[in-house]
Amino acid sequence: MNAAMSADVRAHALELAATIREALVHLVDRESSSIRSILPEALVSVEAAVSGHAGVRVACDALRALLAGGRPAPQPTLAALDGLDQALAAALQPFSGVKSASWGPGQRLPQEDGALAPGGASELLHGTPPESRGDEAPPPFAHREAYADYFSRLAQSRPSPAVLRRLLPHLDAALDGAERLALWQALWSCVSVLPEGEVERVAACLDGRYADALRPLRQEWSAPELIEHLCGQGDFDVQTTLTPVLLNHHGLDPLAAPAGHGAGLLLQAARAELAQAPRQLEPSRAARLERALAQAQAIDPSVMPQALALRFELALAADAEEVATGILARLLQAGEGHRLRADRVRAWLDGSAFGAADVQRCPPLQLAPGLQAGWLQPARWGGVAVLQVLQQAMSREIPRQRLQALAAHVAALGEPVVPPASPAPQALQLLTILDKAYALIEGGGDAVPLLRELLHRQAFAPSALAWIWRASASWHAARGDAESELLALTQARRYMSDDALRTRLSRCLPPKAPQPGCDWREEEAGWQALAQRGKAAEQRTAVLQLATLYTDGQLEPGSPYRRQQADLAQPLWRGLLADARYAPLAQAALAEPLQTLLRPAWQQGHGEDYLWFERPGARGVFIVFSCMATYFGFTEVAALQGALKDRHLMFVRCPDKNWYSDASFERVQALLRERVAAHFAAADVCCWYGSMGGHAALKFALSFGWQAVVFNPQTDLDLWAAFRPKERAELWGADRHASLDAWPVEAWEQVPLYYACGAWSADREALSMVLRRLRQCRRLDVVIEKFDDLNHAGLMNRICTGAPTLTLERICQRLRALPLLPPAEGPGLVGADAQQFWEKLDEARAAKVEIQVRDGRLRWRPSQDCSTR
Repeated sequence: MNAAMSADVRAHALELAATIREALVHLVDRESSSIRSILPEALVSVEAAVSGHAGVRVACDALRALLAGGRPAPQPTLAALDGLDQALAAALQPFSGVKSASWGPGQRLPQEDGALAPGGASELLHGTPPESRGDEAPPPFAHREAYADYFSRLAQSRPSPAVLRRLLPHLDAALDGAERLALWQALWSCVSVLPEGEVERVAACLDGRYADALRPLRQEWSAPELIEHLCGQGDFDVQTTLTPVLLNHHGLDPLAAPAGHGAGLLLQAARAELAQAPRQLEPSRAARLERALAQAQAIDPSVMPQALALRFELALAADAEEVATGILARLLQAGEGHRLRADRVRAWLDGSAFGAADVQRCPPLQLAPGLQAGWLQPARWGGVAVLQVLQQAMSREIPRQRLQALAAHVAALGEPVVPPASPAPQALQLLTILDKAYALIEGGGDAVPLLRELLHRQAFAPSALAWIWRASASWHAARGDAESELLALTQARRYMSDDALRTRLSRCLPPKAPQPGCDWREEEAGWQALAQRGKAAEQRTAVLQLATLYTDGQLEPGSPYRRQQADLAQPLWRGLLADARYAPLAQAALAEPLQTLLRPAWQQGHGEDYLWFERPGARGVFIVFSCMATYFGFTEVAALQGALKDRHLMFVRCPDKNWYSDASFERVQALLRERVAAHFAAADVCCWYGSMGGHAALKFALSFGWQAVVFNPQTDLDLWAAFRPKERAELWGADRHASLDAWPVEAWEQVPLYYACGAWSADREALSMVLRRLRQCRRLDVVIEKFDDLNHAGLMNRICTGAPTLTLERICQRLRALPLLPPAEGPGLVGADAQQFWEKLDEARAAKVEIQVRDGRLRWRPSQDCSTR
């Protein structure tokens, strides 16, 4: 079985197992005939996916027996699901590409050649090399300093392995072109003067991910090969922002004189030019790009697929639709569709890519981000049948014609190189509904009534929602219904706003209404006054704005500050129920969890809003801290309602958007001291969440000696500032509580900790800081699980073997038990052995370990009790 097929087998089987687990967890809580009905087919499918593997068949039979006994009980269900997980792990072992490993409790680390013997840490940790060990501490991250100056200062101070190590992760940071140029100059300066062996040791850090990037830096700074190498580093955005700056720095213009440059540099220059070009290219500019692409292909024919992908974008900008369609067909048939930017293919289909097109008349074919890839997968469009399925989903003639023309081109080219794949059913269904709505609008209708139940971000992208509401406003305006027009415009603004919409909205607003802007704080008082003293229609408009504000925390996306206030929103929505225009919006808002679930639990203390869910008989508390995406509200409230029933639930947010620092930290600390610490034992309190919420969970667990369950938390706000420029002001604005280094070693020794970390550089660096702290502790109870997952957000959902709440329960049980367990057998690790363990753990790309330290002696075992993948 080839690698692609084995990956598909593994993914399909694990998806089926996850479905089975979620269905059974649901049945444990409450009976459901619809949920029960899917299980027999799912069990048969998972057996078929692994070709009837005996262990999987036995596990599935055990689950069938469990279902035959009526409503399943929790403990037998958990045991049966664990049996399925273990059987699948054995069945899929040939396809995983990762060796299984066994780490014995308390096993000592061999020291031969600084490596770990088979069956020890190197096997579990995928054999990654240790970081360069030196006495020099790494310099601090940039703090309120321009990054270009920071990089130059580090390189000019005294190039050293520590400086090089600190610079390296910034290759994945969010930098502009000038900042990235300064970073590469600083890296080049370090590599040029450091001994080759030192550079190689540092290059091995972070599982060696930067080794290839560093290797060419011993060349002269102006060497053409080095320039081409630097232009090709990073993703599309990184390449297209650095390339023009770097070429200008060297005084180069490859597009003006293509004959004097290599194929790679010509492609990079053309890609950057197209990324920054206006929607409609001048003929002379388009011709210059075409000459450069032709020259690149003449120099190196192997770059033809990359050149074709750029020619596709060039044809779009030049309004050459027939040419673009022909190029697209060639790439799809040749199995090179992955070289295309998917959103540019979408723009070709809906027409918004063409420079002469009126974008306002090109409704975007955009579903919610999680669904869009379900149909927009040009890498798998090589077959005529797939294109015909998409064509049938279109109601409007123009997209149908484009797909028909593309199918004709593909058919003429022959069988596709890559097997085509049909769109996902849910995505295809929503795409069909969306285009049907657009067809209704083109025919002079209003699509809002048709889509009423689907007008939310879980179905369609904000751009599509805003387009539908704008069209609805025009429909009402044509019929002289000014109030309904205004209502529709305010809803369009709720999803996507721009100057054109604000101008149109201003013309419709009553004279005393506030002017719309991106910051609702400049409007709130005006809407409150109008709601009190305006005419009846004006009052309804004002009430709608205030109800929207207190529900969404803003009036339009991009507000610099958000804050939900459910108690203020409820009476406003109730007041709108009596009017037919507003009733559907009010009914939907009043049925949302914000009103039905969160509002009854809303409390306040020490100037902080929080939620508290009392659980009869509970002896502990589970505290959830909001992350940046939900700083204005509360996170995971609905998901936790059926879980952790032995603990009260508390939800805390960070309306100051400052990572719970300074005065925010002190208010929340006072609230937790009074509401939790005064009434519950430390062993019965657990703090949870990730990113900014994980940062808070760790800070407050350290403050009170509570358990902490965190995934991809920030541990130093200066580090995170390099990766999040939009929040850099807030991150650098924190004066106190900005780094977990501020907590003493004694605090870390008191916290039973579960830490899940992905493979993205910022998350790996955050964990490295924590590991430096942990290695100083003489007592520890810690579970560290590292996953080969480059996405920062949502890691917890991806690592669970089933429902995240079930995994949380298992982790909490383990953290409660771990401090009470006797240490593993053996003398434990001390001194150099212990340091080598921490270094290996730090440098591993993937690992799952449970660590106990008693009296300075480190013992460890594989982490097997947390229900993670």
